[in-house]
Amino acid sequence: MPATCLVLMCLLRAQIVPAQPPSPDPDTLPVSIDRIHHALARAPAITPREQHPVFRVQVFGRKGGAEDFLGKRFWEGPVPFGGMTHADFMNMVAPPGFQYTSGMNATPVILWLIKEVRAAKHRHDEAAARLEVAEALAALEKARADAGLPDKE
Repeated sequence: MPATCLVLMCLLRAQIVPAQPPSPDPDTLPVSIDRIHHALARAPAITPREQHPVFRVQVFGRKGGAEDFLGKRFWEGPVPFGGMTHADFMNMVAPPGFQYTSGMNATPVILWLIKEVRAAKHRHDEAAARLEVAEALAALEKARADAGLPDKE
């Protein structure tokens, strides 16, 4: 079976012959074959010294300027005073609900902070006073025990 498939494939492949493109008529080409032969017969204009060829291009035309893409008399007309400010940029990119105002009133925040600091200092002083009283009572109990006096209940 495999030999049959191989023979069949060889026969099919042998029948497929790629078609040769027809050779063009030199009289119908849009170029001059004689000019090409003449140019190839001359000595080359440049002989590359490197392995990679060097290509040169010469362009004939007018050098473009700002007027080509900005238009004639582009210098006349209104212009902005300066660059975009941060506020201009934020107004452009932020949705209206998220745009900030020019400032915020910090007085309530500062007053709340002062109140919290005073309360924390009061709690700290109270805890230190309780600790001092507890240490004094412990020293008194120790002194009474060392003196042989009975505990007070």
